[in-house]
Amino acid sequence: MNWILASLIMFVSSVFLYVLVRKAALLQIPTEIVNLAFLGLPIFLYSTLAIQNHANLSIRPSHLLFILGLTLIGSYIPNVTSLKSIKYAPNPGYSLIISKSYVVFTTLVAILLFHSVLTLQATIAIVIIVVFSFLIAQGKNNTQNKLVKPIWLPLSLVSFFGWGLLSIGTKYAFSIGITIYQRLIYLSIFVTTF
Repeated sequence: MNWILASLIMFVSSVFLYVLVRKAALLQIPTEIVNLAFLGLPIFLYSTLAIQNHANLSIRPSHLLFILGLTLIGSYIPNVTSLKSIKYAPNPGYSLIISKSYVVFTTLVAILLFHSVLTLQATIAIVIIVVFSFLIAQGKNNTQNKLVKPIWLPLSLVSFFGWGLLSIGTKYAFSIGITIYQRLIYLSIFVTTF
């Protein structure tokens, strides 16, 4: 499967998933339960894929410790704040466009840490993301909805930085020899135990 098809599948499934997350918030399902389903259920899929691909899941203690830190800073905290932001935002898309714009943060940090190149096309895309994120953040709150609270914006920003750190940390993890399956499975196990 090429990266374009994988990205399209992820895009469609993410939209569906976040609509379900918003529905769970409206049904007042506790954030902890939503997070457990959101992050814990994929362990079975990851484990099945690891077994089918004969992946080595033994891991060095230092790598395990790194994944534990990455789990807290880049997965658990951003997921909790994202779920709360989706709950309190006037529209779940507002929260998501800000928090998922972490591509801006990730791109800029990657230039510094990994000596990545910033093309003109990427620069234009970053400017568009920032401008539209600002326009969304300036929107009026829907005061008729009792769930809407202004805290949604700071919560979205916490997710923004956390997911950016998760991306950067994942890139670094691969560079030190942590495999995809080790990262996916151990991170999922840790995040569901928090």
